[in-house]
Amino acid sequence: MPIACTLITGQTGPVPGMVSGPDPTEIHDAYFGVAWVEKAHRALVNGLLALVALHLGGVITASLRHRENLVLAMITGEKDADQPHGRL
Repeated sequence: MPIACTLITGQTGPVPGMVSGPDPTEIHDAYFGVAWVEKAHRALVNGLLALVALHLGGVITASLRHRENLVLAMITGEKDADQPHGRL
């Protein structure tokens, strides 16, 4: 779902219109100012931001619940082997 939101958001933004003309350097805004495209773009961006907030909330909740630093484990790729796995 997040990948689909990102792809569709990119298609409704200004970039596709910028490179769709015969001359790639010419700014060609075919859908610029079209209300439904702007509304779709805004809704998709807001949905993607909500998914990011939910993901961050889930990481924080899981870190607190399991008493481990998941962010550090994601960055380093190493996790403490002494930690129990699964729900307690």
